[in-house]
Amino acid sequence: MLFFSIVVIIIVIYYCCYLLFLLFIILFLLARILDANKRVQEAACSAFATLEEEANMELVPYLSEILATLAEAFNRYQAKNLLILYDAVGTLADSVGSNLNQPQYVQTLMEPLMAKWSSLSDDDKELFPLLECLSSVATALHVSFLPFCEPVFRRCTALIGRCLQQVQLAVERPAEYDMPDKDFLIVALDLLSGLAEGLSDHIDQLVASSQIVALIYQCSMVLKISMCVWEIGSFDSGVVIRHFFHLCVFAVKFQREFSVICLKHRMCLCIVRNFRKV
Repeated sequence: MLFFSIVVIIIVIYYCCYLLFLLFIILFLLARILDANKRVQEAACSAFATLEEEANMELVPYLSEILATLAEAFNRYQAKNLLILYDAVGTLADSVGSNLNQPQYVQTLMEPLMAKWSSLSDDDKELFPLLECLSSVATALHVSFLPFCEPVFRRCTALIGRCLQQVQLAVERPAEYDMPDKDFLIVALDLLSGLAEGLSDHIDQLVASSQIVALIYQCSMVLKISMCVWEIGSFDSGVVIRHFFHLCVFAVKFQREFSVICLKHRMCLCIVRNFRKV
């Protein structure tokens, strides 16, 4: 009995020391994230993203301080460091999940993200990491993302439509038009996937008033047509399947026929055809 008590005490002491050390590391990195030196900012933000992946739910008690620091970093960071900051925010959303779904957290987090969203043009490549970040955030926030859903949904569908038009021109008149950057299409699909996963039936009205089902069908056809130009072998097949899997929900709701392209290595396989609501 005495031995057991000693073991329990040692474990408790060890865990308390661990929590104190974790708190020290968090506070230290948060301070360095707001350092005036850009290289220190970069190193601290990268280190914090790694910590997020390892600590996961243990970060929940410190979310107020973390979000306040990351929000302030958006006012200070530029260019390269902003990319790392987007990654840190997205990783935080993946790590703590629905724990972000608190009014005070939503406001702190979404204000700088939507400010960036509004300031970037459709052809700005900074949209890539921002869209990826918002995908993780939308999944974590669930219904709390609804106030921001419509402008995000509309812009994503517009980006997809614009990219598809450019692809079609490049395929039909290759001498006059270059193939657009496929990342605009992929990250927009990824964010729509996040909306479908996080908000589910709450976006039915947006889906009904959009051309998303037709766009999915066009995506499948365009990707099939242009696979040689876009080096399909560079795609992660699992990621692409995930994009289209969540978007299938939209088509099922409205009993529309379409094909989904599964990209694997250099092959184009039709995995869903004549998909109808049962």
